[in-house]
Amino acid sequence: MAVITIHGEITAETTAKVKNAIDNNFNHPKCLGISYRELFIDSSGGSVDEAMQIGHLLRENEFVVSVRKPDRCFSSCVLILASGIRRNAFGRIGIHRPYLEYLANGKTIEEIRKIRIQINSRISRYLDAMEVSQKLLDDMMSIEPERIKVLSLAELENYRLTGQPMSVDERNTVILAYIFGLKSAEFRERSAQADNICEDKYPLLENKFTETANSRRICWIATILGVSETIARNKDVNADTYCVKFPRFPVSKSQKFFDCKRNIYLN
Repeated sequence: MAVITIHGEITAETTAKVKNAIDNNFNHPKCLGISYRELFIDSSGGSVDEAMQIGHLLRENEFVVSVRKPDRCFSSCVLILASGIRRNAFGRIGIHRPYLEYLANGKTIEEIRKIRIQINSRISRYLDAMEVSQKLLDDMMSIEPERIKVLSLAELENYRLTGQPMSVDERNTVILAYIFGLKSAEFRERSAQADNICEDKYPLLENKFTETANSRRICWIATILGVSETIARNKDVNADTYCVKFPRFPVSKSQKFFDCKRNIYLN
């Protein structure tokens, strides 16, 4: 697991920090086995353009983006959250209209309107690339810059700011179906059943999050394979032990890793 943390205002320095961390720590040949990459962010916002640059870096390098309790992600920070291959929005997520921080005196209303159109167009293209609803931009525009609207879970889900983007879900489904020796449709059906069973059996506890999350994952594997949790745990340990020698990132070079896990899970 590899982690980057952002605190405070989003600036050009923030972009440089993220790029440097990725180049020096995660894209080094010795680090290509790291498959889980996560960015934790606690920010009230900052530069829209820098946030989108960071977002493109995170998506290209397949980072999960998380906002933990009691942290916040307001204003342009939401654009970084949007970039995650999984978005974990446990803290407060808030939106408002992006404002023109640097505007030369003497601009006419029409000139300012054209600048706003350009900014909105860049944000719209970005949200499309991140597979987030364009309604997010529409609603951002309706809230004055001096105000913040904190989003409910239902609103986050409606904007598609939680969970996995659709393309990531499709890619991961194909990979997992292969590893478990199933067709995609059958895998989705078993996965849904496993989610229901294991969420009830192992509710996530804040004071024991890692422990309960791991128990839920083993339960999920056991349900998919139709074996006991003891057998599933042994297979999972063996997979971690024997498959670690194969690269897990980028996914395009991970076939030997997938073959290794498939061989252990199915035998």
